[in-house]
Parts: sequence; C-alpha cells; structure tokens
Amino acid sequence: MHTIAATTQRRRRPTVGVIAGWQFYGTMLTMSYLSPIYQGIRQAAYDLGCNLLLACGMGPSGQINEPLRPAWFDVIEDTDFVPVGPWNTHGLIIINPLQRPERSQAVQATRASGHPVIFVGSGERGPTIVADNVGGIYAALRHIVEHGHRQIAFIAGSQTDLEGDSGDRLRAFQAAMVEFGLPIDPRLIVFGRHVFTGGYEAMHRLLATGVPFTAVLASNDESAIGAITALREAGKQVPHDIAIIGFDDRIEGLLQEPALTTVRIPLFKLGYQALELMVRHIREREPLPELVQVPTRLIVRESCGCSQSAVLADTLEMIAHHPTEPTVTNLPAQAAQAMSTMLAPKMHGFTASEVSRLCQQLITAFRQSVQSARSVAFRTELAQVLKQVAAAGDDTHDWQIAISFLRDLVPRMFDPTLQPLAFELLDEARVTTSAAMRWQYWQYFNRQQQTNNRVGRLTARLLHTLAESDIYEILAHHLPELNIPLLWIGFFEAEDSDSVAWCRLRAVTASQQPVVRIRSRAFPPRQWLPTRQSFQLALIPLGGTGSEAGFVTFDASRLDLYGTITQQINAALNTARLYRAASEGQRLAEEANQLKSRFLSMVSHELQTPLNLIVGMSDLLLREITQSGNPLPSSIRDDLKRIYANARHLGRLISDVLDLASSDAGQLRLNCEIVDLGEVMRVVADAGR
Repeated sequence: MHTIAATTQRRRRPTVGVIAGWQFYGTMLTMSYLSPIYQGIRQAAYDLGCNLLLACGMGPSGQINEPLRPAWFDVIEDTDFVPVGPWNTHGLIIINPLQRPERSQAVQATRASGHPVIFVGSGERGPTIVADNVGGIYAALRHIVEHGHRQIAFIAGSQTDLEGDSGDRLRAFQAAMVEFGLPIDPRLIVFGRHVFTGGYEAMHRLLATGVPFTAVLASNDESAIGAITALREAGKQVPHDIAIIGFDDRIEGLLQEPALTTVRIPLFKLGYQALELMVRHIREREPLPELVQVPTRLIVRESCGCSQSAVLADTLEMIAHHPTEPTVTNLPAQAAQAMSTMLAPKMHGFTASEVSRLCQQLITAFRQSVQSARSVAFRTELAQVLKQVAAAGDDTHDWQIAISFLRDLVPRMFDPTLQPLAFELLDEARVTTSAAMRWQYWQYFNRQQQTNNRVGRLTARLLHTLAESDIYEILAHHLPELNIPLLWIGFFEAEDSDSVAWCRLRAVTASQQPVVRIRSRAFPPRQWLPTRQSFQLALIPLGGTGSEAGFVTFDASRLDLYGTITQQINAALNTARLYRAASEGQRLAEEANQLKSRFLSMVSHELQTPLNLIVGMSDLLLREITQSGNPLPSSIRDDLKRIYANARHLGRLISDVLDLASSDAGQLRLNCEIVDLGEVMRVVADAGR
C-alpha cells in the first residue's frame, strides 16, 4: 500500500529539488545568472502542478570576489548543508559547474543509485540541457571580424571547468578563429573564472604581455565587465581602443557605459524546460534526453563598435520580428500564432497557451473594432491584456511587438477604406501601452519604497533585540507586511558521526505550531504542508557551526528579498547567542564572587579566633612582666612585643578583608576615627627589624 501511495504521489504531485554549484545569494542580491533559471523552474512547477525545493546558497561575505559556496545535499567542505536531496525528492535539477570533484562524485553517485538527475549547463555525465555555446561564440566572433578586427583575445572561464561551458566556449573560439583564418596566439587566451575580479585580473595580464590586440571576446558578461573596468583604469576606451563582446546577456551588461554587446542565453527557458523534462520523466516515464541545446542570439549594442545604445538596441529588437507570413485564407488564426511565438519567450508569467489566447482575443477585438468603426472593443481588450501582464510581473512594454506586428498586417487584413481607422487605433494603442508601462513603473517604484521601509523597520527592531524569543515574535509580526507568508527556522542536531541527522524546526509565521524535531532528510514535515495544492519552498543556509548551524525556509515567491532577510536573521540570532553567552558568563562570575566572599568571611573568622588569643596572651604577658618587677631578658621581651604588634597588624588586615567582603555585599561600614601616624610608623619600623 505504501508503494502504491508513493507512486500515486509521484505521478500526481512530484517533488523536484534544485541545486546549483555556487551560491544563489551573494550576499544581499540574487546572482543574476541563477535568478532567471530559478524563475523559469518556478513558473514551470506552477504550470505543471508539482512541488519544488530550491537550495539557495548564501555567500560567506559581501565581497565581489567571495568564494563559491553552494547550498548542498551532503556535508562536504566549502558547502552548506540544506535538506534538499535524493531522499526527499523524486528528481533533481543540478546547475553546472559544480566547481569541485567531490561534488561531482556525489552527484554521479546519486545518478548511479537510480535517482533521476538532469543538468543545466555542460560539464557532467548525464542528461543535460545547455545553451548553444558553439553557435553563440561563432556569431560573436563573426561580428568582431566584420568590424575588421584580426588580433582578438579571449577571456575564458575556469580551468577546472574545461569539460563544461568554459571548455565548450574556449574550444568554439579556437575552432572559429581557424575557420576565419585568424592566428591563435596562446598569450591572448587567459582565464577569468567567470567572475568580475577574474575578468579584471585577466585584462591586466593581457595588457602586461605587450602582445597587441584590438578586440576581446569574453566567456561571460561578468568577466567582460571586469575587463572593461581594467581597461578604463589603464586609460583605454571601449570600443574606440578595444572592442569587447560578452556572453549571457546579464542585466549588468545592459546598464554598462558603453552598453555591452553580448550573446543572449534564454536562461528562463533553460530552467523551464529542465523542469518540464524532469516532470514528464517522473510522471510518464519518458526518458530524459542526453542533450538538449537551446539556441543563443547575438545582442548588438555599443561595446563592439556599433553605435547602438541599449535603448536603440531594444527598439530594433522589437521591430525586427520575422514571423512566418500568415496566409490570407486563415489570416487571424495564423497571425495570432505568429504573434504568440514572438511574445511567449518574453512572457514569463504565462504559459504558451495563455499567451496564444491573449493574442487571439486582441486580434479578434482589433478586427471587430475596425470593421464596426467602434474602438471600444479593442481599447477594452488591450487594457485587460496589459493589466494581466502587469499583474503577472511581466513587462507591458513588450506588447509593443504585438502592435508593430498588427501594423504590418493591416494592408492584408483590411480594405483600403478601413486602413486609416486601423492605423489610428494602433497609434492610440502605442500610447496606451506606453501609459501602461509608466503606470507599471510607478507601481513598482511604490512597492519598492514600501518594501524598503518595511525591511528597514524589521532591521531596526532586530538590531535592538537581545532575546531569541523576541526575534521570532518580531519576524512573525513584520513578515506578513512584506507579503511573506511562510518562514521556518531549523537548527541541526548530531547523531553519532552525522552532524545533520536531526533538526529542530520552528514555524515562525505560524506560532501556534509547536517546535518539531524531525529527521533532517525527511524534510519538509507533512503536517505543515498544504494537502490540496503544490508547494514551492526556498531553503537558505544559516551560518554557524555545531548546534548553531541550520537553515531558513521561505515560500519561494519573493526570492529577491530572502537574501537580505536571512542576513538580518543570522545577525540577530548571533547577537542573541552572544548576549546569552555574556549573560551566562556574568551570572557565573557573580556566583563565583559570592562564593569568594563567603569563603573569605569564613576563613577570616576562623583566623581571627587564634589571633585574638595570641594578641590577648602576649598583651597579658607584657603587662605582667611590667607590673611584677621581674624583667625578662631584653631579647625575649622584644620578641613578645613583636608578636603582639604583628598579631594586631594581622588582625587589622583580616578586618580589612571582612570589610571588603561586606563591601561586595553592599554592607561596608565606615568609622570616623583619629589615626596616630606615629604609632603606625612605629609598628612598621618594629616589623621591619
């Protein structure tokens, strides 16, 4: 029965885990390469109705060159364990490169055990979905050559990733150079590790060689941006002195001055398709393909030498559509299909069928308004479409593509007498779309302001909190204001040699739930999960060692915020631990001080009794000798005097100790008496003889 239930669950709502070979957060912001991949995976999971566990690593520092430290499913060096692995998923999506051989070995062992795994990016044995690295590098190099460049340098990725994307792009560069009849100078090939500082250092090494070059092709955008920074510091202008092309099409490149020409990888599509393939494999036993290549495309901007700003490049991309020409016999349906084909890759909040439906409705309303000479239907439908697009978080500006496409179809769609009205409606639609985009911007700006203010209030309260219980209360109060419905915090507990065998899990945003202790690899607890709908959870490590190591779990809807909030939680918990340790230390010190005072008081009283006897007896002897008239030898009499004086001195010292003990207890009594300094000095002199 258990096997049947598990099979039914797998086919109905399978759980897929996602793990990357480096951190998702670095540290306050999402790493932009992983972010669209995760978005694509999330959208596919929503569309297909499956569960999702996202392992989101947190960088150990705020430095731009911080080490790569992924959230991982095993306890190994330079990783942070989170409970996302083969034991609580039906399949895993692994994003390459994995950076270390021990990580690769762990994943391959998982594959060998029969657990389904699909890789995003090349570098590992097994089913893989990857961008067309060869086609992208070839297109970029051809563009550089068309600008007249012959001495071209290459900033490769990582030397530890020669079986992955780094190696694929390096070999593609070398092959394309040969095809174009250009010499390959080994001194002009350097490695930049696909990071900003790596690209920066690589460019300095290229300049230091003294080998002339006029263009650079970088294996990714981040190293290209680092190289541009190094060139600027060296007094070189891009592209006037040296042209540069990147690879990835990250948003940072779009915002560069000059804007970075790059090869676009459809990262959202990579993630979406990886999840889609995995779910089909789990539900329908469809074999995972060994290799799926997703096309890349050269995005021409300014850094290559073309005079296309980021704005102009975006405009040209919108108007340079080349759909299949629809036939007159079935013009509306084919036009809707062609429009959907152009828009679907940009509409991440909709399925392809939903985009197709929106296009059909828009074309139908457009035809109806033109033919009836009444613009209400088209205006209303366009407003509804733009409203839905904005609500889904997509860019309303992209629907300018639809308007341009409709404008091209007007001569084939309407009689000449109706065409002026059609063009007039489309001109109005452009203004409407621009207004919708402006409204969307103000909505975004307003939400960001509110979010910043609320995060600021949360931060301020956490900074002044010293008790762990207060931290949980503050989070439970403020997170709903940020539209964060779920936060669980777990701390690991060891069992034998397994340091993460168990975890104590607290549902912070559901304070009525008791703290549970579960097997870490049995996460998530079933009693906390929805029974009739799928879940998407993001797991982020909490820094610490031993009993302080743990993780936080959020609903995956606000990945952009969770890095900041996790840092605040981590800092607040560390402060609470330090305060608790300091308070415990103070308590122990106070107890030790009290024990010391009691000890001194007891010992002092024990010493005073024999001392009083010595003082009294020596005083009696001295008086008796003086009164009897039978003097003792002077040496004996002097010894008795010293015994008497030193005993009294020691008695006063013991009294001082008792006074100090009384002072610690807040009971010190001060007596105002006349002090005979001569007597004091005589005692000192006698004691020193």
